[in-house]
Amino acid sequence: MTAATVSPNSIAADGNGGFYLASGGSGRHVDASGTISKVRSLRPYFLAYANGALYTDAGTGCEIDRYDVATATTTVVASTPKATGDPSPSTTLDCNYGYTGLPLAVDGVGDVYFSDINGDWIGKVDATTHGSSVFVGPGYQTYECSLPFNYPLPLPACDLAGPRSIGLDQGGNLYVNLQDDQTIGKVDPGHTSIAAVAGGGGYSPPTDGAPAAGASIGFVYGLAVEPDGSFFFATSNQVAYVDTGGTMHIVAGNGTKTDSGDGGPALQAGFHAIQGLALGSNGTVLAAEVGSERDLPPRFAVAVSVTGNGFVRGGPTAALSASDCTAPGR
Repeated sequence: MTAATVSPNSIAADGNGGFYLASGGSGRHVDASGTISKVRSLRPYFLAYANGALYTDAGTGCEIDRYDVATATTTVVASTPKATGDPSPSTTLDCNYGYTGLPLAVDGVGDVYFSDINGDWIGKVDATTHGSSVFVGPGYQTYECSLPFNYPLPLPACDLAGPRSIGLDQGGNLYVNLQDDQTIGKVDPGHTSIAAVAGGGGYSPPTDGAPAAGASIGFVYGLAVEPDGSFFFATSNQVAYVDTGGTMHIVAGNGTKTDSGDGGPALQAGFHAIQGLALGSNGTVLAAEVGSERDLPPRFAVAVSVTGNGFVRGGPTAALSASDCTAPGR
């Protein structure tokens, strides 16, 4: 397999130094040594890893699957219409799937959250009952949210403006990239309110050192949330970090559309098109990347080191890993 066959939509760390990729309706695993294998039972556009299992959308319909890594078996979590082996109640997953996929996040007990990009809402599938419910949306209001920064907006009050990437902190707060509104919102565990924690200032790229609230963050294509509520987000060509105090830091990318800078300072590196983020091991953030404008096989994933050089989980001295996880033989 060559890197040119991989065009990832999303990425998830496997807990052992490797990662999984959702690539054009196919699932692939890259282990810590860089060996690539295809997970043949999976056909996802989006995925999330938790508790020894990989959770994926089905890639072809309104369905969420669970792939047990130890046994290499796949079971249906919820689906509409009900798929073979679906353990959920008769009223199951309800989504306006289209061809956009279902971005996923999983909490510590196995509850699965999904973002209905076309339907403008976020749902939750209970780990025990497998029943799905609206977490925030609810997807039938007459206008989309314009999120305030100085106070939470009560829910339900509006549709979400193009919800895409989602993530959870250890307190149960859910973070969502609202792509149509150029904001990142935070929903409380009781899903009674939502407030913007970044963005709202327009389409320009993020600015290092600026307050995230009200700032321009451009179009966001990936989101990775830390347990303490700080988070990373990616535009097409840069990776930024928002600390718990609400300040943005550019941690990778010089803003140019190239896949360059392997092994060097992350801020001097170019990214062609980032499509997803995940928290990796050993202080790294994994970025799924597509496309190339050079003759060499294109990168499809980059490990950005955000530790060392006096910088932990975000900052101006981060560096790209010497291994950029391309296909062997590059």
